[in-house]
This record gives sequence, structure tokens and C-alpha cells, in this order.
Amino acid sequence: LAYVLGVGFLAYNQNTRLVSTTRGVEERNRVFQVLVEISSSADLVGEVQEFILDALQRIHDLYPKYGLGMVVRDVKRPGVLRFVEFVGISQEEQNVLVKYLSATSTPDSRELTWTNPDNGIIFQMVFDNSRVRGNEGIMVIRAREISSLLREATRLSLEMLGVHIENKMLAPDLKHAAERDPLTGVYNRGRLDAELASAIRSRKQHGAMEFAVLMIDVIGLKEVNDKYGHEAGDVLIRETAVALQKVCRATDAFGRYGGDEFVVICCGSSRNDAEGLRERIKREVSGCEIRLPDGGQGKAAVSLELSIGLASSSDIEPEKVLRLE
Repeated sequence: LAYVLGVGFLAYNQNTRLVSTTRGVEERNRVFQVLVEISSSADLVGEVQEFILDALQRIHDLYPKYGLGMVVRDVKRPGVLRFVEFVGISQEEQNVLVKYLSATSTPDSRELTWTNPDNGIIFQMVFDNSRVRGNEGIMVIRAREISSLLREATRLSLEMLGVHIENKMLAPDLKHAAERDPLTGVYNRGRLDAELASAIRSRKQHGAMEFAVLMIDVIGLKEVNDKYGHEAGDVLIRETAVALQKVCRATDAFGRYGGDEFVVICCGSSRNDAEGLRERIKREVSGCEIRLPDGGQGKAAVSLELSIGLASSSDIEPEKVLRLE
């Protein structure tokens, strides 16, 4: 009898472990599937906040009994919260959590259990600052305790989300650098070409969407370079860009086309509108005094001279506007 009971006990334990292992494998597979879905959707979701919320919702669907949250904060200044999103956690609890995390430093163990003093609800927090460009990701789980599988899923989620959040935070900087002239900070030729192509498409699709282009040459740049040096020439170009940008309208695309040439694309503007802008540039920018380094300790004053050409899509074919002016 003892032998039979012993064999039965061993068989029961083995079966229990097998069932537990099978469930663990299934749960891991579900977690990996959700992470793959989140990763696949990263490029489809533009804003960081929207991406975090979408990811949290997918994880919450996998663990519906838990409330979830994610906080991205500055590593050196915990009180500076970059992004905050919650799913399945009440607004009152969110407010308390945000206040708590704003005043809490990162624990050495990278994990923290915190009890809300107002209602006794327990939260588990997992920290990770290996990603997200000087920021720290914190996953918040409303639960008395979490299983090893959920802890593993949380860490994997934080690592994966950190990669995508970092990329999304970096994208605007890369885009800005790619479309800006490094000397002046205004649009470069590539961005201007894209703006012009967009204006041409709009004109073809909607006949009323006219546009005009101003090509502005800075006269005397070579003489300034020869007389005072290239540093003075750079100052002349920068100050010209600042002065021109001040008179351009919010709807205008303004940039440096190269060398001493600037371009203004007046989107949705008739020739008369562009004529008005050209006259304003002549009146407010052309002839203004710019002080340049003279190669020594002093400053040289030069009068800004501009040559301004204009062409409009109402006069010629849209593709020829830039070439004509």
C-alpha cells in the first residue's frame, strides 16, 4: 500500500509540475506574441504618448486583473516626468502615484513595493534606465505580489519599450538636423525641394492653390570673404537669415538654398501677395547695417545688399517656377 501511495504521490507531483511548466510555456508564448505585436505597431503609432498607451493596453489585455502604468522620468531629476500613462488605474490613484514617483529615487534592487496610504492598495514597481536617452522607465503594476513570469514579462516589456521610445524621441532631432542648414538653422535645400514639390502637387490637384517663389541673392559675399575672412562671411549669411526670417510669414517656407542664395516659397499665395513680401524685404531688410568681425579685434559695418527674383505658378508651369525666377 505504501508503495502504491508513493508511486501515486510521485505521479501527482510530476503531473502538477508538467501542468505548471506547460502553463508557463503558454504564458511566455503569449507574452512574446504581445511584445511582437507592440514592436510591429511602433512605426504605425507616431507620438510617444500614444505608443505607450497602446502598448500598455495590449499588455493589460494579457493580464486584465492588474492595473498597469508606465512613467518615463529624468534619471538625474526624478521630479521631471517625461511621459505618464495608465490603464486600469483610477484617476485618484494615478494622481497619488505620480506624486509618489516624482519624489522617489531609484532603488538599488530596481524593484519597489509601495502601499497607497489612502486606501491600502499595493503597487509593484520595476525600474529600468538602460534606455530612453538619459531617462528612466518605470512599469507600475497594481498587485499585492506578482509572479516570476509577470516580473520577467515586465522587464522584457520595459527593455523593448525603451528601445522604441528612444527611437521616437530621437526621430524629431534627426528630422530637424536633416532638414536644417547648419550655419543658419533655417531650412536647407533638401527641405525646400520637398516644400516646392508639395506646392506643385497642390497646384495640380487644386487649380486655386497658387504659389510663388522668391530667390534672394546676397550681393558682395565674396568681397567680404576676401577682405575680412570667411568668419565674417558666415556672420553676414547668418544675420541675413535672421533678418529675412523676421519678415517672412508663418505660411512661407524659408531657407538657404546654398552659398549666398536664400529661397522663400510662398504657399497658397498669388503673385500680388509675393510682390508684397518682396517689397517688405526691400524696405525692412535690404540696406540694413550688419557688423562683421574685421579679422582683428574690431568690427566692420557693411550695408546689406540683396537681389530678389520672383516667379509665380499663375504665370508659368509650376515645375518651372524655381528655374525661371
